[in-house]
Amino acid sequence: MVVRAVRARRGLLHHSSAAALAAKLNGCGAGSGVTNTKQIELAIKDQDKRLATLTEQAGKDTGLTWEMVGADYIFLDEAHYFKNRERVSAVRELACTPGSQQAEDLVMKLDVLRESRRDAAAAAGYALRPGQERVATFSTGTPVANSLGEMWVMQSYLRPDLLADAGVADVDGWGAVFTGTTSGVEMNASGSRLAPVTRVGRFVNVPELVTMSSVYTDVVTRADITVALPELVGGARQVISKPASQEVRDFISDLAYRSEHFDPGRPDIDNSLKVANDGRNVSLDERMANLEEPLDGGRIGMVAGEIMRIHTDTERSTYRDQAGGVSAVPGGLQIVFCDRSTPHQTGGKFSLYEGLRDELVERGMAEQAIRFIHDYPRPGEKAQLFNDCRAGRVSVLVGSTEKMGTGTNIQDRAVALHHVDVPWRPADLEQREGRILRQGNQNPRVEILNYVTEETWDTVMWLLNRTNRRGSRARRRSLSRSVRPPIGRGVAWALSDEERCGGDSRRGPAGARAAGESGAGCRLAARAVGRRCPRARHSGALPCGVSS
Repeated sequence: MVVRAVRARRGLLHHSSAAALAAKLNGCGAGSGVTNTKQIELAIKDQDKRLATLTEQAGKDTGLTWEMVGADYIFLDEAHYFKNRERVSAVRELACTPGSQQAEDLVMKLDVLRESRRDAAAAAGYALRPGQERVATFSTGTPVANSLGEMWVMQSYLRPDLLADAGVADVDGWGAVFTGTTSGVEMNASGSRLAPVTRVGRFVNVPELVTMSSVYTDVVTRADITVALPELVGGARQVISKPASQEVRDFISDLAYRSEHFDPGRPDIDNSLKVANDGRNVSLDERMANLEEPLDGGRIGMVAGEIMRIHTDTERSTYRDQAGGVSAVPGGLQIVFCDRSTPHQTGGKFSLYEGLRDELVERGMAEQAIRFIHDYPRPGEKAQLFNDCRAGRVSVLVGSTEKMGTGTNIQDRAVALHHVDVPWRPADLEQREGRILRQGNQNPRVEILNYVTEETWDTVMWLLNRTNRRGSRARRRSLSRSVRPPIGRGVAWALSDEERCGGDSRRGPAGARAAGESGAGCRLAARAVGRRCPRARHSGALPCGVSS
């Protein structure tokens, strides 16, 4: 009986989504574009296929179900992992098809909890208005990690009633009201040529968007945190660069030819993603593109040289242990991030991880002091590794953003962080730097080093990240109706603390700059409740960010 009820509820949710897509399809006129119509038709077919797959119970566990566990509230940390909710749109920057199953599962659970709250209220003799169900709290440092449409996703999870009341429940309607296009010059897929590009890349009607979001969000910026955090040596990140070799330049030229001459009908042979992947590989190390070993040591030589310099300067530094006394083991910890050429992905080919370790050992570092996060897959093993890092038994820890980002607390001795490569998303860059710019780091000053091979994909990637993270600094000082946000932060962050807090100069642009440049971003605790900000001093419609 319970299984049939669960299947019926799941089918109802899927049919409701399919009905919305069908209504959207019927509303497509001659000016809507063939692409939009095809996308909706494909999404409807995908919904039907998913329904058939998910409701097929043969071979599945038919024991305990979500309705039977008695959960009545959801606390969701790192909510940005659920950003890939299906969004069907002709606008590429707003679309996400197909969506992730975990995002779809979250929608179902929230709907079930809201329905349960309304049923309980009706049984008690009163009715709840939409938005009064209070079923979830989300927390994330990057509510908008990669796409403007992710702001709609967070709003649709927590307060879909506000979107419906404003007439923007559909992502296309929301995008038409709150987003606009930007024009600029970007590198092509090969990284060899600049080209003009127009894309959806800014928020418009920002006061109204912030007003809607502030009803259910609290924002905590770096300025709200009074604890001492380490400062950057020299006040900024260091860029370690080297010119590209002639062999690399020739390879980049070949990429430009490939990007212009591959057959669109045979993407299995070559396509833009393959071109970009080869460009990033050759920028990192020539051997990753099946070229000869660089005579100057390449990226490995650059990174190893900086690691040994810092290691020599800090190997006798003393730190406190967990009991508060002076640790018997001296020496700082260096964190090295590299998302490509990881140990278990090379398949016997050249591994940058292993090449870096060999180079460090050759220069005099003990091999047992160099660890790879990939060698510790189990939670217990990883916990012991982190304890070794805090105790001084590890000098260099190398890992990827996915495995060494969120939840990695090894900041006690962290004296330097190395970006061997650059991730696609600025949110990932923030997660990396949050490992060292963190409460509990005993070093008053730390180094963050970015490595670049000139005139390659490295330059393109770092410029894109810098533009997204810091492009709106000049706009934060005034309440503008159009803001191009740095992806990786919430829309409320796009306005300075001074503007959102009614002119309180103690929380003004300086604090906003500190938050923007620290890599920590903002901490957003989103609550599905309707209330006003208790610290709002102004009579306008914009409440300030509240620390909960």
